[in-house]
Amino acid sequence: AMDSAGPIDWSTALRGWTFADVLTAFEALPESLQQPLHAALTTAPKPVPPPAPWAVAGGSVSWLLDELGLSGLYGSTFAEYGVETVAQMLGPEGGDPSALIASLRELGVTRDHRDKIERLARSPRPCGASGGCFDRAFLAACRPLHAQHMGCENMGPLLYSLVRFTKARHVLE
Repeated sequence: AMDSAGPIDWSTALRGWTFADVLTAFEALPESLQQPLHAALTTAPKPVPPPAPWAVAGGSVSWLLDELGLSGLYGSTFAEYGVETVAQMLGPEGGDPSALIASLRELGVTRDHRDKIERLARSPRPCGASGGCFDRAFLAACRPLHAQHMGCENMGPLLYSLVRFTKARHVLE
C-alpha cells in the first residue's frame, strides 16, 4: 500500500518479524492474492551481467541516438521509458533480436530507424570509436585534408586518445 508520503519501506515495517511470522501472514491472505505474490517472488528476473566496457552495449542510449542523428526524434521517449543504456535494450547476454525489434516498435521507432539502431547496438566496434575525433562531422571536415602517402592520419586518433586519457586542459600544437 502507498500513502501520501510514498511507498512503504518494507525492511522497516517488517523489522523484528521472523520468517515464520511472514509465512503465517502470507498464508492468512486469500488464495487469490497468494498466487500472484508467489509467482512474482519465484520468477524474479536474474540480474543482467554488465557488458564489456569497450562494447557498444556498454554505451548510453543517448550516445547511440546522437551518433545516428536520432536524438531529436527519440531521445525524450527513451528517457521517459527509462531506457538509459544500450545493454538495457539488448537484454540479458545480447538478447533476442526479435525482442529488441519488438521493444523499439513499442517505443514508436520507425522500421528504418529500428534497423539502424539494431545494427549499431550489435556492432562489434569499440564504444569509443565514435564521437570526438571519430564523429561524422569531424571526419567530413578532415577528409579533404587526408593524404594517403603521408601516414600522419594515424597520429590524429593517437594524439586525441592521449589527450582524452590524460584529461589535459590545454593542448599546444
